[in-house]
Amino acid sequence: MHHALEALQANDPDLSIREFAKRIGEEESTVRNILNKGTTAGRLTYWLHDQKERGYFDLSPTFAAEETRRRASNKGPRGKISNHFMRDFAKEYAEKKSVSYALKALREAPHTYHIPSRSAVYRLMAEGKLLDKNGKPLTHKHYRKKHPRGTPPANPPRNHTPKRIIDDLPQAALDHTEPGHFQMDTVHSSDGRSGLLTLVDPHHVDPEEPRRFYMYFLPALTQDAVTAALRHFRRDLRANGHELKTLLTDNGPEFLHADKIEASLRAPVHYCHPYCAWEKGSIERHNRLVRTYHHKPTDFSKQSPHTLRQTHHLIVHYPRSPRKAP
Repeated sequence: MHHALEALQANDPDLSIREFAKRIGEEESTVRNILNKGTTAGRLTYWLHDQKERGYFDLSPTFAAEETRRRASNKGPRGKISNHFMRDFAKEYAEKKSVSYALKALREAPHTYHIPSRSAVYRLMAEGKLLDKNGKPLTHKHYRKKHPRGTPPANPPRNHTPKRIIDDLPQAALDHTEPGHFQMDTVHSSDGRSGLLTLVDPHHVDPEEPRRFYMYFLPALTQDAVTAALRHFRRDLRANGHELKTLLTDNGPEFLHADKIEASLRAPVHYCHPYCAWEKGSIERHNRLVRTYHHKPTDFSKQSPHTLRQTHHLIVHYPRSPRKAP
């Protein structure tokens, strides 16, 4: 189309894109979109159907069908796993005990079958589709074994032995059937120097009632900044008539001084198991709401207090669904 437009403009220098679109019988926006594609000149050249009607490749369904057939015919052989590959791979894998070295040996040796990628082989082994000479599924060693969700790892956090953990919480706090059991976390700025301190009470019955959610700016991600913010939190609790019975948080470096936190709040502090963020899922869910209004590149030190108050108001009054009975 670029060549067509240039050819017509050569005969008529004052020809505009709008007039060009009228001559070829297309919308002006369609022509502009095609010209902005930056596609190859060969695709944009035009041809004559019967010396009367000009057909353009980008506007022709016939060209689209022909281009689809051409690309399909240009593809390589289908990646089908043959029985010969399975037999040779099982033999090489039994000798080398490595998927990578087994595939390397098969590629270097003469072969007529398709050799899949290493990730495809691992997937086939996980699905039990690769068999050894005895007909048993091939297996490989998992060097990284993730602990199942809900089962905390045994290793404690470094240089931190908490006096109280989540297992010491009362059952009403774990089931969220009693108000006053708050969860605490931080949301970091893009530079990692400042952030937000967030606290929420998971107990919630009436979806029309505002959430017990609090948010404070932290000029630094330190224990002293957290302690200062918690003093404002205790003052706001008294002003709103909310009660604080327990506090659950993670093992972040800004939360490790439990004595200072308990002295500021006059309430016991419990810690989650290391690397088990799901144990305080309510505050994690509220942090995701904060991220909907302030994405990860946000620097909270550059946000005005009015903007943060607006975000807090939106989250407190965020529409909720009724809580299901346990």
